[in-house]
Amino acid sequence: LFNFSFGERILKFLADFPEGFTLPFLALFIWGVLIRKREGFSSAEFYLIAVMLISWLFYLGVNPSERYFTHLMPVALVFSAAGFCHIEGRLKARARRPILLTAALVLAICAVALPQGLVSLHAHRLPERQAGEWLKEHAEGPYSIMARKPIMAFYADGGFVRLSGETMEEVIEYGKQEGAEYVAGYSSSLRENIQDFDLEKERFLTELMRFSAGRDDEFVLYRVAHER
Repeated sequence: LFNFSFGERILKFLADFPEGFTLPFLALFIWGVLIRKREGFSSAEFYLIAVMLISWLFYLGVNPSERYFTHLMPVALVFSAAGFCHIEGRLKARARRPILLTAALVLAICAVALPQGLVSLHAHRLPERQAGEWLKEHAEGPYSIMARKPIMAFYADGGFVRLSGETMEEVIEYGKQEGAEYVAGYSSSLRENIQDFDLEKERFLTELMRFSAGRDDEFVLYRVAHER
């Protein structure tokens, strides 16, 4: 989890948009923070900002590829709403038809935010669900699956073991200790996080199925091979 430089962590941080913070939501959030700073933060707002900063720094340090925005949405919504209300107030003060402009602004935000959220949901959830349902249909339980997230294990009705280790030998050794019979993950992620994945995967793993994730990536399900 700590094999990333600070620059790589920042890039991964930005690459995780938008699971919770779509770009319009982020823009309103930043604008709301700036407006409230100019007007003067209340004690409650200082508390909310502290919660968000501590949470972001924690996840940035522990696991930069984790999708960590969603649970902070209720906190961030305070400032996003402040940004939107400030824009709405300006429209009412200066525009001839503020209601129409406000409605147009809402529609524009939805037009950008909804596709972003749906693309993220489809790209990062559907292949894992397909893999879990396939394993549930074709394998006899009980069994455990080693992966970075428990989504596939949920749909497979199986146990979950978090993928851990820098080399294939370390991954398999840890998986055996935890009783994992299967390994699953996006091919790009497995190559990125396991140093010798392409060189050693045939020694330790037997490929079962591939599920398309789009953008030249696939979610791959493996069975842990017997000793060779």
